[in-house]
Amino acid sequence: MAFCGKCGSELDNNQKFCSNCGSQVDGNNSNSKNKINVNKITCPKCGSENVNIQIVSEQQLVTAHHGILWWMFVGWWWIFVKWLILTIPALLAAIFIGKRKKIKNTQKKVRICQSCGHSW
Repeated sequence: MAFCGKCGSELDNNQKFCSNCGSQVDGNNSNSKNKINVNKITCPKCGSENVNIQIVSEQQLVTAHHGILWWMFVGWWWIFVKWLILTIPALLAAIFIGKRKKIKNTQKKVRICQSCGHSW
């Protein structure tokens, strides 16, 4: 009787790929039971193996800023010209248009114990 070296499921002796995880079966490590690699997550608080992994997506509003090259070549005189010549249109643009903003999306994995509710 052979076992997959990656997920630990039973294999026939003539299988080249595991039917459970799809990994290639190597003749050296698939026949021994002590080399089965099963990753079980245990809760650090209560020691339970009843743990779920959830992917949490977070969105954050970020104000876009000009880079250093813009300030070196354009910004130093543009701010002066804008407020000197275009004071009223610049005030209207600042009031009604506002600042440029971007949305920053981040994803992270959160493990939650179903027994005690601890998350990490």
